[in-house]
Amino acid sequence: MKTFLLNFYRRQFAQSIFVLKLSGKLADPTLFATIADDIAELREAGVQVVLVHGGGVQIDQQLTALGHPIRKVKGRRVTDGPTLAVVQQVIGGSVNQSFVTGLQRSGVTAVGLTGLDAHTVRVTRRPTTPDGTDYGFVGDITSVDPSLIQTLLKAGHVPVVGCLGVDPDGQAYNVNADTVATEIAIALQAQKLVFFTDTNGILDADGQRLSVIVTDQLAGLVADGTIRGGMQVKAHNAERAALSTVDRVHIIQGADSHTLHDEIFSLEGVGTMIVSPTEAATYRAENQ
Repeated sequence: MKTFLLNFYRRQFAQSIFVLKLSGKLADPTLFATIADDIAELREAGVQVVLVHGGGVQIDQQLTALGHPIRKVKGRRVTDGPTLAVVQQVIGGSVNQSFVTGLQRSGVTAVGLTGLDAHTVRVTRRPTTPDGTDYGFVGDITSVDPSLIQTLLKAGHVPVVGCLGVDPDGQAYNVNADTVATEIAIALQAQKLVFFTDTNGILDADGQRLSVIVTDQLAGLVADGTIRGGMQVKAHNAERAALSTVDRVHIIQGADSHTLHDEIFSLEGVGTMIVSPTEAATYRAENQ
Protein backbone atom coordinates (compact mmCIF):
# COMPACT_ATOMS: atom_id res chain seq x y z
CA MET A 1 0.00 0.00 0.00
CA LYS A 2 2.81 2.42 0.88
CA THR A 3 4.53 1.85 -2.48
CA PHE A 4 1.21 2.28 -4.31
CA LEU A 5 0.57 5.62 -2.56
CA LEU A 6 4.08 6.89 -3.25
CA ASN A 7 3.76 6.05 -6.94
CA PHE A 8 0.30 7.63 -7.07
CA TYR A 9 1.52 10.90 -5.57
CA ARG A 10 4.61 10.95 -7.76
CA ARG A 11 2.44 10.70 -10.86
CA GLN A 12 0.05 13.31 -9.50
CA PHE A 13 2.76 15.86 -8.67
CA ALA A 14 5.01 15.46 -11.73
CA GLN A 15 5.78 18.91 -13.21
CA SER A 16 4.04 20.64 -10.28
CA ILE A 17 5.59 23.66 -8.58
CA PHE A 18 6.03 23.63 -4.80
CA VAL A 19 7.17 26.76 -2.94
CA LEU A 20 8.74 26.07 0.46
CA LYS A 21 9.30 28.74 3.07
CA LEU A 22 11.95 28.09 5.74
CA SER A 23 13.18 30.26 8.61
CA GLY A 24 16.85 30.96 9.11
CA LYS A 25 16.86 28.52 12.04
CA LEU A 26 16.60 25.65 9.57
CA ALA A 27 19.82 26.67 7.82
CA ASP A 28 21.60 24.67 10.53
CA PRO A 29 23.10 21.73 8.57
CA THR A 30 21.82 19.16 11.09
CA LEU A 31 18.23 20.42 10.88
CA PHE A 32 18.28 21.00 7.13
CA ALA A 33 19.75 17.63 6.12
CA THR A 34 16.48 15.67 6.13
CA ILE A 35 14.59 18.55 4.51
CA ALA A 36 17.19 18.61 1.73
CA ASP A 37 16.77 14.85 1.29
CA ASP A 38 12.99 15.31 1.03
CA ILE A 39 13.51 18.03 -1.58
CA ALA A 40 15.76 15.64 -3.52
CA GLU A 41 12.92 13.11 -3.42
CA LEU A 42 10.49 15.71 -4.77
CA ARG A 43 12.88 16.52 -7.59
CA GLU A 44 13.15 12.82 -8.45
CA ALA A 45 9.34 12.76 -8.65
CA GLY A 46 9.42 15.58 -11.19
CA VAL A 47 8.36 18.39 -8.82
CA GLN A 48 9.84 21.83 -9.42
CA VAL A 49 10.84 23.32 -6.07
CA VAL A 50 11.45 26.92 -5.00
CA LEU A 51 12.88 27.56 -1.52
CA VAL A 52 12.28 30.96 0.11
CA HIS A 53 14.00 31.77 3.39
CA GLY A 54 14.38 34.32 6.14
CA GLY A 55 17.23 34.75 8.59
CA GLY A 56 15.98 36.56 11.69
CA VAL A 57 18.05 34.58 14.17
CA GLN A 58 21.30 35.16 12.29
CA ILE A 59 20.50 38.85 11.79
CA ASP A 60 19.97 39.29 15.54
CA GLN A 61 23.24 37.46 16.26
CA GLN A 62 25.19 39.65 13.85
CA LEU A 63 23.65 42.89 15.13
CA THR A 64 24.46 41.87 18.70
CA ALA A 65 28.05 41.07 17.74
CA LEU A 66 28.36 44.53 16.17
CA GLY A 67 26.82 46.20 19.20
CA HIS A 68 23.95 47.62 17.15
CA PRO A 69 20.55 47.80 18.87
CA ILE A 70 17.78 45.47 17.77
CA ARG A 71 14.42 47.18 17.53
CA LYS A 72 11.13 45.44 16.80
CA VAL A 73 7.59 46.77 16.97
CA LYS A 74 4.81 44.18 17.31
CA GLY A 75 7.29 41.52 16.26
CA ARG A 76 8.35 43.32 13.09
CA ARG A 77 11.93 44.50 12.65
CA VAL A 78 12.67 48.21 12.37
CA THR A 79 15.36 48.37 9.68
CA ASP A 80 17.62 51.42 9.75
CA GLY A 81 20.61 51.81 7.43
CA PRO A 82 23.15 49.79 9.46
CA THR A 83 20.55 47.08 10.09
CA LEU A 84 19.76 46.88 6.38
CA ALA A 85 23.44 46.31 5.62
CA VAL A 86 23.44 43.34 8.02
CA VAL A 87 20.17 42.02 6.58
CA GLN A 88 21.65 42.07 3.07
CA GLN A 89 24.83 40.38 4.26
CA VAL A 90 22.95 37.61 6.07
CA ILE A 91 20.00 37.06 3.72
CA GLY A 92 21.97 37.40 0.51
CA GLY A 93 25.10 35.78 1.87
CA SER A 94 25.66 33.38 4.74
CA VAL A 95 22.14 31.97 5.20
CA ASN A 96 21.43 31.74 1.49
CA GLN A 97 24.70 29.90 0.93
CA SER A 98 23.96 27.50 3.80
CA PHE A 99 20.74 26.40 2.14
CA VAL A 100 22.40 26.14 -1.29
CA THR A 101 25.27 23.99 -0.03
CA GLY A 102 22.88 21.87 2.05
CA LEU A 103 20.83 21.08 -1.04
CA GLN A 104 23.92 20.29 -3.06
CA ARG A 105 25.09 17.82 -0.39
CA SER A 106 21.81 15.98 -1.08
CA GLY A 107 22.46 15.95 -4.81
CA VAL A 108 20.16 18.87 -5.67
CA THR A 109 21.42 21.58 -8.01
CA ALA A 110 20.55 24.88 -6.34
CA VAL A 111 21.05 28.53 -7.27
CA GLY A 112 21.06 31.28 -4.65
CA LEU A 113 19.46 34.66 -5.25
CA THR A 114 17.34 37.30 -3.53
CA GLY A 115 14.33 39.32 -4.55
CA LEU A 116 16.75 42.03 -5.69
CA ASP A 117 17.96 39.94 -8.61
CA ALA A 118 16.25 40.83 -11.91
CA HIS A 119 13.80 42.96 -9.88
CA THR A 120 12.04 39.76 -8.88
CA VAL A 121 10.37 41.18 -5.76
CA ARG A 122 9.24 44.76 -6.29
CA VAL A 123 8.30 46.84 -3.27
CA THR A 124 7.48 50.25 -1.92
CA ARG A 125 8.67 51.54 1.41
CA ARG A 126 6.23 50.77 4.22
CA PRO A 127 4.51 54.01 5.27
CA THR A 128 4.78 55.39 8.76
CA THR A 129 1.99 53.97 10.92
CA PRO A 130 -0.73 56.15 12.49
CA ASP A 131 1.04 55.85 15.86
CA GLY A 132 4.23 57.27 14.32
CA THR A 133 6.25 54.08 13.86
CA ASP A 134 8.72 54.33 10.98
CA TYR A 135 9.93 50.84 10.04
CA GLY A 136 12.74 52.25 7.92
CA PHE A 137 13.90 50.09 5.02
CA VAL A 138 11.01 47.62 5.21
CA GLY A 139 9.24 46.97 1.95
CA ASP A 140 5.65 46.08 1.09
CA ILE A 141 5.39 43.99 -2.07
CA THR A 142 3.74 45.59 -5.09
CA SER A 143 4.48 42.81 -7.59
CA VAL A 144 6.59 39.74 -8.30
CA ASP A 145 8.27 39.08 -11.65
CA PRO A 146 8.80 35.30 -11.73
CA SER A 147 10.81 35.27 -14.99
CA LEU A 148 14.22 34.54 -13.44
CA ILE A 149 12.79 31.87 -11.16
CA GLN A 150 10.98 30.24 -14.09
CA THR A 151 14.20 30.22 -16.12
CA LEU A 152 16.04 28.47 -13.30
CA LEU A 153 13.24 25.93 -12.85
CA LYS A 154 13.21 25.09 -16.55
CA ALA A 155 16.97 24.51 -16.36
CA GLY A 156 16.43 21.96 -13.59
CA HIS A 157 17.65 24.06 -10.67
CA VAL A 158 16.11 24.80 -7.27
CA PRO A 159 16.05 28.59 -6.78
CA VAL A 160 16.89 29.57 -3.19
CA VAL A 161 15.39 33.03 -2.69
CA GLY A 162 16.34 35.37 0.16
CA CYS A 163 13.67 37.79 1.40
CA LEU A 164 14.87 41.10 -0.01
CA GLY A 165 13.01 43.43 -2.36
CA VAL A 166 13.79 46.45 -4.51
CA ASP A 167 11.95 49.66 -5.29
CA PRO A 168 11.81 51.46 -8.68
CA ASP A 169 14.91 53.50 -7.73
CA GLY A 170 16.99 50.41 -7.00
CA GLN A 171 16.84 50.76 -3.21
CA ALA A 172 16.98 47.44 -1.35
CA TYR A 173 14.45 46.61 1.37
CA ASN A 174 13.93 44.01 4.06
CA VAL A 175 10.71 42.06 3.32
CA ASN A 176 8.76 39.56 5.41
CA ALA A 177 9.77 36.07 4.22
CA ASP A 178 6.29 34.56 4.60
CA THR A 179 4.91 37.27 2.34
CA VAL A 180 7.70 36.81 -0.21
CA ALA A 181 6.97 33.07 -0.36
CA THR A 182 3.24 33.70 -0.72
CA GLU A 183 3.57 36.22 -3.53
CA ILE A 184 6.10 34.06 -5.40
CA ALA A 185 3.78 31.05 -5.10
CA ILE A 186 0.87 33.10 -6.46
CA ALA A 187 2.96 34.47 -9.34
CA LEU A 188 4.12 30.95 -10.25
CA GLN A 189 0.60 29.48 -9.84
CA ALA A 190 2.17 26.86 -7.59
CA GLN A 191 0.29 23.72 -6.67
CA LYS A 192 1.58 23.87 -3.10
CA LEU A 193 2.95 26.44 -0.67
CA VAL A 194 4.54 24.92 2.42
CA PHE A 195 5.40 26.90 5.57
CA PHE A 196 7.86 25.25 7.96
CA THR A 197 7.16 26.33 11.57
CA ASP A 198 7.90 25.42 15.19
CA THR A 199 4.63 23.51 15.67
CA ASN A 200 2.85 20.57 14.03
CA GLY A 201 0.57 22.88 12.08
CA ILE A 202 -2.39 24.72 13.63
CA LEU A 203 -3.51 23.26 16.96
CA ASP A 204 -6.93 23.44 18.60
CA ALA A 205 -7.62 24.43 22.24
CA ASP A 206 -6.67 20.91 23.38
CA GLY A 207 -3.38 20.98 21.51
CA GLN A 208 -4.64 18.61 18.83
CA ARG A 209 -3.61 19.18 15.23
CA LEU A 210 -6.23 20.48 12.80
CA SER A 211 -5.52 18.43 9.69
CA VAL A 212 -7.59 20.39 7.15
CA ILE A 213 -8.93 23.95 7.39
CA VAL A 214 -11.11 25.64 4.78
CA THR A 215 -10.38 29.33 4.26
CA ASP A 216 -13.85 30.39 5.40
CA GLN A 217 -13.07 28.89 8.83
CA LEU A 218 -9.95 31.00 9.43
CA ALA A 219 -11.65 34.18 10.70
CA GLY A 220 -13.49 32.21 13.39
CA LEU A 221 -10.29 30.44 14.47
CA VAL A 222 -8.56 33.80 14.85
CA ALA A 223 -11.52 35.27 16.74
CA ASP A 224 -11.64 32.42 19.27
CA GLY A 225 -7.87 32.50 19.83
CA THR A 226 -7.08 29.15 18.20
CA ILE A 227 -4.86 31.00 15.73
CA ARG A 228 -2.80 33.65 17.47
CA GLY A 229 0.60 35.31 17.56
CA GLY A 230 2.92 34.63 14.66
CA MET A 231 0.59 31.97 13.28
CA GLN A 232 -1.89 34.74 12.35
CA VAL A 233 0.55 36.06 9.75
CA LYS A 234 0.93 32.60 8.23
CA ALA A 235 -2.83 32.06 8.28
CA HIS A 236 -3.37 35.39 6.52
CA ASN A 237 -0.83 34.50 3.84
CA ALA A 238 -2.27 31.00 3.52
CA GLU A 239 -5.74 32.43 2.97
CA ARG A 240 -4.49 34.86 0.32
CA ALA A 241 -2.60 32.10 -1.51
CA ALA A 242 -5.44 29.56 -1.36
CA LEU A 243 -7.97 32.08 -2.63
CA SER A 244 -5.65 33.16 -5.46
CA THR A 245 -3.76 30.68 -7.65
CA VAL A 246 -2.27 28.19 -5.16
CA ASP A 247 -4.14 24.90 -4.84
CA ARG A 248 -3.11 23.92 -1.31
CA VAL A 249 -1.15 25.51 1.54
CA HIS A 250 0.53 23.40 4.21
CA ILE A 251 1.89 24.36 7.64
CA ILE A 252 4.29 21.77 9.08
CA GLN A 253 6.92 21.28 11.79
CA GLY A 254 10.38 22.13 10.53
CA ALA A 255 12.66 20.55 13.12
CA ASP A 256 11.32 16.98 12.95
CA SER A 257 12.78 14.52 10.46
CA HIS A 258 11.15 14.12 7.04
CA THR A 259 7.97 16.06 7.80
CA LEU A 260 7.92 17.33 4.21
CA HIS A 261 7.86 13.75 2.89
CA ASP A 262 5.23 12.70 5.44
CA GLU A 263 2.96 15.66 4.65
CA ILE A 264 3.16 15.29 0.88
CA PHE A 265 3.28 11.53 0.39
CA SER A 266 0.58 10.35 2.80
CA LEU A 267 -3.21 10.56 3.09
CA GLU A 268 -3.31 11.83 6.67
CA GLY A 269 -0.31 14.20 6.60
CA VAL A 270 1.50 15.52 9.66
CA GLY A 271 0.60 19.22 9.55
CA THR A 272 -2.32 21.47 8.64
CA MET A 273 -3.55 21.91 5.08
CA ILE A 274 -5.47 25.09 4.20
CA VAL A 275 -7.67 25.13 1.09
CA SER A 276 -10.39 27.17 -0.54
CA PRO A 277 -13.99 25.83 -0.46
CA THR A 278 -13.63 24.74 -4.09
CA GLU A 279 -10.38 22.88 -3.44
CA ALA A 280 -11.88 21.35 -0.27
CA ALA A 281 -14.53 19.71 -2.43
CA THR A 282 -11.82 18.34 -4.73
CA TYR A 283 -9.89 17.02 -1.74
CA ARG A 284 -12.97 15.26 -0.33
CA ALA A 285 -13.65 13.64 -3.71
CA GLU A 286 -10.07 12.37 -3.90
CA ASN A 287 -10.33 10.70 -0.50
CA GLN A 288 -13.75 9.05 -0.78
